[in-house]
Formats: sequence, structure tokens, C-alpha cells
Amino acid sequence: MLLSKGYISSYLVLSGPAKRNHSKVKAGMQSPATVLVSGVEDFKPTLSKLLTLPAPHFVVFSSDIDDHSGLPWCPDCVRTVPSIQAGVTAVGGSLLEVRVGPKAAWKSPDHPFRLDADLKLKGIPTLFHWNEDGRKGEMAGPELEASSNAEEAENVVYDFIAKVHK
Repeated sequence: MLLSKGYISSYLVLSGPAKRNHSKVKAGMQSPATVLVSGVEDFKPTLSKLLTLPAPHFVVFSSDIDDHSGLPWCPDCVRTVPSIQAGVTAVGGSLLEVRVGPKAAWKSPDHPFRLDADLKLKGIPTLFHWNEDGRKGEMAGPELEASSNAEEAENVVYDFIAKVHK
């Protein structure tokens, strides 16, 4: 599903311009990022749409929204996804947020994203830079999960984006 420019998921709150100033991730919002959201079933067609949008392209695998709390069921995703959205916005890129499903489905060793030969996801959140030619590029995953607070997550995200956005 294509969402309007500048869309920030209801569980995410950005409190203003990006605070950090890396060499390629400039402080301040350049232009609203285009954010696409997909699930397991529509990942590949939505990825194709992402590649038609302004580069750089990023894909983050995250958890579904919990019906009771209105937040992702994954606390690492709650802590990390806002920084990912802000970082992609800061470089004027496009983001695909892929929701892996309910917790029980994700924990199954037979989850389609765990078995996918190209993805081989082991954890969420996982952030990929997707090359303009449609190939999966660099990845940040374990370091996102290891972030103990939002500021650490922001540092990991902005360092990653600065590294891949040259």
C-alpha cells in the first residue's frame, strides 16, 4: 500500500529535524520520505514499487502492530523504526516497511522471510539498503537489536545510512 509523502506510522512520533549531522545524513529534513508498507504476501510487488521512487531505497523488516497497545509487538522495532524513518527522510530517500506478521508467526522457523534464499532474516528490526538495480545491498540487523535505547538506535541508523548513501 502506497502511503502519502511525509507519512509517519501512527505509532511513530518524530519530534523535529534529525539531531545528528553525519557526513551524508544532514541535520534537518530535506524532503518528506515516501513510505510504503507491506506484509509478507505483498512484499515483492511492493518492493518493485519502491524501486520506482526516489533513491536511496531502504527496506526495514519490522513487527506488526499489536491490537491492544497500538505499538509494534517488538520493542526493538519501537525503539528503532522512528530513527530509520527520520534518517531516510533526511537523505530524501524512500522506505519500505515490511511487517513480518504476528509474534507467533515470526517466531516460527518456517517463516517465509527466514526461509527466503535472498533474505535469510534472523531477527527484526533488520534494515537493508536496496540498490537501484534491484539487488539487496548492505544490511544492519544485530546492531539494531543490540541498541539499548533510542539514542543508540539513532546512532546505528545514521551511521548505516551515511555509509551506504555516498
